[in-house]
Amino acid sequence: FTSDVKKRIYEFDGAAIDIIKKMNPDAFLKYCHDNLSSICGVVPVAIVMQLVRPEKVSLEQYYTSADITDGDYKNSVSYAGIVFY
Repeated sequence: FTSDVKKRIYEFDGAAIDIIKKMNPDAFLKYCHDNLSSICGVVPVAIVMQLVRPEKVSLEQYYTSADITDGDYKNSVSYAGIVFY
């Protein structure tokens, strides 16, 4: 991203997180592929969504490395803690 970097990262990550919370592995894989996502563990995340049938999926924590370091969103890494109940 070249403009509104922080906002666009949050939107990009938020869209992926929303798909995970909806437990739609096919949509998650498509989103990652279509958007050239660098999300680590895309296939394992999709497999978990395919195999696990939780009653609830909850985003427990989300932040980027820029949130807790120097604020350089152009060179940041995002972290999301998602719990499958």
